[in-house]
Amino acid sequence: MIKEEFLIEAFEPLWLTVDNIGPFREGFYQIDFTDAQDQPCNLFLLMSKNGQGKTTLLEIMYFLMSLIGEKNPTQFGQEDLDKGYGRVQWDLRLKLKWREEKQCIVLSLLAGQLDDKQPALKIWSQDELKKYGATAWHYSGFRKTLSAHLEPIGQNDELVKALLAHLCTDFSSEPDELDLSTLSLPTLLYFSAYRNIEAIGRLERTITQPDKWGYYPVHHIVAEDNSWTQSLDNLLVWLKWLDDGRYEKVITLINEHIFKNDKKCR
Repeated sequence: MIKEEFLIEAFEPLWLTVDNIGPFREGFYQIDFTDAQDQPCNLFLLMSKNGQGKTTLLEIMYFLMSLIGEKNPTQFGQEDLDKGYGRVQWDLRLKLKWREEKQCIVLSLLAGQLDDKQPALKIWSQDELKKYGATAWHYSGFRKTLSAHLEPIGQNDELVKALLAHLCTDFSSEPDELDLSTLSLPTLLYFSAYRNIEAIGRLERTITQPDKWGYYPVHHIVAEDNSWTQSLDNLLVWLKWLDDGRYEKVITLINEHIFKNDKKCR
């Protein structure tokens, strides 16, 4: 039984700060994800000419989320961060319930060549926290040391430890005892710019549990790599084989939100 000692009610971007990464070489570059009322936007559009860094920014958010739950990573996955040139900070507003108490905090995800004493690029004052309705600031991430190792930072914070443990829980292990409708778990879906769907070259067609089955904080949606286990076909076959209603729910969800008013695609 999963104990309801940690519940995430909101996980919302506030600011992204990058320094010395990709085309962002002239000091801090910041993106504000909030509206005129200082509330996180439900929809945000990055628009610019080619080569201005849109993909770089999306990759940074993906890599920061993918570090959640990592204990001993050997690299960040981004060239400038891995070479020790750059640093990044993604500030998120979290509304959560922990130890029977509701809280609103700012969590900063950090990575790169960071100072060991004050690693944050953006330091949150009490006035700034109040502006967004938060009462406390926490941070977590990894710092690249002079010896090229990745050193965890902020992860001894008691709340951060509980949060990371919660996000690394295997929520698929006890499906009969878990009410997913009571949870609001953050998931980042990163779609590759290459959107062609390649034919599956191998012949195996087995009923196999897909890779990364269950909850993960981040998923990289790439073009099919000729592997049956990572294909969308296998995912649908697996859902159908489970025969617990999830296949029908997925089809309904896709039709209502993606192919609405287009009966030819159903």
